[in-house]
Amino acid sequence: DIRATFTLNGAPVKGHDYKCLHAYLAYAEAGTVYADGVDLYDLGDVAWSRDLIKRALNVMLNAQTPQAAMRAISRALAAAATDPRAAATRRGTKAARAVAWHQLTQDYGRNAQALIDAIADRHRLIAGAFGSGAGLRFQALDAQIILGVAGQLMCRKGVPCLTIHDEALV
Repeated sequence: DIRATFTLNGAPVKGHDYKCLHAYLAYAEAGTVYADGVDLYDLGDVAWSRDLIKRALNVMLNAQTPQAAMRAISRALAAAATDPRAAATRRGTKAARAVAWHQLTQDYGRNAQALIDAIADRHRLIAGAFGSGAGLRFQALDAQIILGVAGQLMCRKGVPCLTIHDEALV
């Protein structure tokens, strides 16, 4: 990660990140507050990686509709696949490529639906935020929070700070 090379006034920086911030904001908006440190991307013993769950949950919060979330997650799964059938989507006639892509994304669509269902089951309290575009509100809140943190550090404490999304580097 390039952040490991950052310095401020010649000193290496340490990142302070708000983990699972948009999921925490969705819960707060729904009237539930989790203790700091609860990993809202942990679905227990499932086949998907934490990174994939994180990506899918944030897509679900940002998508304008449930269908848009489904399409985005299906495409992400298909594009990242090491499935040998993926090669067929890059050769042959345009029609043959389209058929191959359709078959591949249908398979990954089933996987995407299973992932969406697992996330929705774990996060029933915030299901109303999925496919609603709520992520835009959370991005605005995220920016206000990190700017407040940076203002406190720099203006009140004299600590130089860089911000990247929901992370303060000091």
